[in-house]
Amino acid sequence: MKQKNRMPDISSILYLALARKRYCNLYRFTMSMNEEVDPDLLQKALNQVKNRFSLFFCGFQPTLFHDVQTLYQKEVKVMKDTAMLKILSKTEIKNCPARVLYADKKISIEFFHALTDGYGAVAFISTLTAEYLKLRYHLDVPLNYPIMNINENVCEEEWCDEYLNHSSKKAAKLKKVLAYQLPREDKKESTIRVAEKNLSFSALKSISKHHGVSPTALLSALMAQAIMHVQKNEEKRMKPVRIMIPVNLRGFFPSCTFRNFIETIHVTLHEKDLHQPFSQRVQNFRAEMKEQLTAEHLSSLMKTHVAAQKSIFFRMIPRSLKYFAFKIGYALFGESNSSLTFTNLGRVNLPEIMHPYVEKIDCYLSPRTGSPYNCAMIVYQDHVSLNFSSFNRNNALENCFFDTLDEIMNSVELSV
Repeated sequence: MKQKNRMPDISSILYLALARKRYCNLYRFTMSMNEEVDPDLLQKALNQVKNRFSLFFCGFQPTLFHDVQTLYQKEVKVMKDTAMLKILSKTEIKNCPARVLYADKKISIEFFHALTDGYGAVAFISTLTAEYLKLRYHLDVPLNYPIMNINENVCEEEWCDEYLNHSSKKAAKLKKVLAYQLPREDKKESTIRVAEKNLSFSALKSISKHHGVSPTALLSALMAQAIMHVQKNEEKRMKPVRIMIPVNLRGFFPSCTFRNFIETIHVTLHEKDLHQPFSQRVQNFRAEMKEQLTAEHLSSLMKTHVAAQKSIFFRMIPRSLKYFAFKIGYALFGESNSSLTFTNLGRVNLPEIMHPYVEKIDCYLSPRTGSPYNCAMIVYQDHVSLNFSSFNRNNALENCFFDTLDEIMNSVELSV
């Protein structure tokens, strides 16, 4: 497919609008290998897969009315990993807001969320790692998502803006809820601290099945409970705790796009709910999720978000005013509407031939701006990686969550 300049999708526009000197929405995927990474071979592997994933090596060039996604023409160099999710400069966003990193036994990528979502990022790092292993060990790795054929041309469907194709005629009514915001200790702090938890997926699945819910519902309920307990120690007037959960729309609308194609749902815990047994609370979360996880509802959410994008009037507004409007909308219906984002990337199914070489996969999200936490979960074989990222040094939330998780993993009953 002939490469050409593209308009950002609606998610990309939001991430571009929110980016500033001390913040941008980034995420990292890391493959933990069984041996030290050879940077020269990794560079060679990157050179071989880059053209297949050219969408991920585009900068965002500002114009009067919008940003334009433009292919980066220079060589992308692998870099020694020195900092977790380091904020992108304006120059990096304009040129190439993507990084390929190595450190000891780890291969990592960091992408500005305006480039792609988890589906595309998993395909890229899996294919990059497969190519690296081919070069190092001459493996014959079978081709099936997430391993892509690097000799294929990029197809038009992979560049498709699916928000425009699948939004309904009727927009959803967004509900304004002033959720509890975890305090940020220092608004100038940009160094990210990570708290990790590793557990067995089969054990997590067994406990979830006992409660009759998905692992996402179970862990969301535990997170909301931990945040509520932190709030009770710090606040006199209690607010609801809401967990924002991104949803991969490809499970509801057939698509192979590598651009952003996600929506978000919310689950809520009120102070009065703490008087219920945990089994009831987790069922409440299950019911909330089930109500929102329908193609009809998700399509109406897309309509709400793309309405402005489709408006001729809005297109004629200068870029600076557009982005100001997006910031206002996000302040009203974005972070203030939830306490924490919990992203479950699901299972990464690497070919069996790669299993002896890849020991673990992790995902990390940049923390939010106001409420300075985010959490990501990813599964590889029977290994679950749960990672909190935060600008804060205080670890009260993570300790509360991990302690409660340990308790529930060791018992089918949970007392609060």
